Amino acid sequence: MKYKPSFSEIFAALNDNTYHKGLIKKRIIKIILGSSVIRALPAGTKPILMPCLESLPVYELLKTNSQKAFNIWHKKQVAKVKKCLIRCNKESKRFDKDEQLFGHAAKILNLFLSHLVLYSAYFSQHVIIKTKYFLHVPLDRNVFSAIGVDESLKAPTSIKSLKSKTYYLIQDAIRESAAKSDLPAIYFDEYAWTKDDD
Repeated sequence: MKYKPSFSEIFAALNDNTYHKGLIKKRIIKIILGSSVIRALPAGTKPILMPCLESLPVYELLKTNSQKAFNIWHKKQVAKVKKCLIRCNKESKRFDKDEQLFGHAAKILNLFLSHLVLYSAYFSQHVIIKTKYFLHVPLDRNVFSAIGVDESLKAPTSIKSLKSKTYYLIQDAIRESAAKSDLPAIYFDEYAWTKDDD
């Protein structure tokens, strides 16, 4: 029979901040790797991605104080997530080229970070207030549809066709527009995901 801890043992463990934060990360990973995200990827991706996301050094965000520094850190983390996706794709060959996984890697990382920063108790209020302005918008068809309001931006037809150059152009355009209203760019994701279809 499997051992079941008592309430007192459970809460004693939860009293350890590192343990509790680890559970928060796991929960967010399970949420963001739901069917709407994972169905576009090869079978067997989720068990490989979970430890990949858990191992990302999100604690480094505590000392990130500029958009430039965040972008450099972010690029390294996208590369790590993409590497995991490439490993998953090797057997299934669902994607013809490794570069087709860039958009998916960036989206997964951006979902993970936005949920960790905006929707959890992982970081202190001080870190949240600062970091939410650095976050990138998770790009997908909802966002591509919503950015159609800006005729200067050419939205890709799919996340699979998203190139890194286009990705950064879109992020910069959203960030510049958000800054005019003194808002974080990540708020655009709320609009894109909740707007009614015309």
